[in-house]
Amino acid sequence: MKLTQHFLKRSGERDIYPEMLVKIVSGDYVFLPSEQDPSAGLIVGKQDGKLWTVIVNIETEKIITARRAHGKEIKLYEQKFRL
Repeated sequence: MKLTQHFLKRSGERDIYPEMLVKIVSGDYVFLPSEQDPSAGLIVGKQDGKLWTVIVNIETEKIITARRAHGKEIKLYEQKFRL
């Protein structure tokens, strides 16, 4: 897993750590193409009871950033896994 400088800078602010990302993508998750960037995708998954969105560059397989999931992302995750 490759990490961008942006991710490393923001991860401390958001209490995100690389092991957490591995757990998110290893569990149940939803993949969504980015509406703003065709080379990016969003992975929405659950970690420690909270939904997180990991933004990745599909072409380079780099993690750009991670954040708490937003409304639309939460709805799609809940629909897929019937929560």
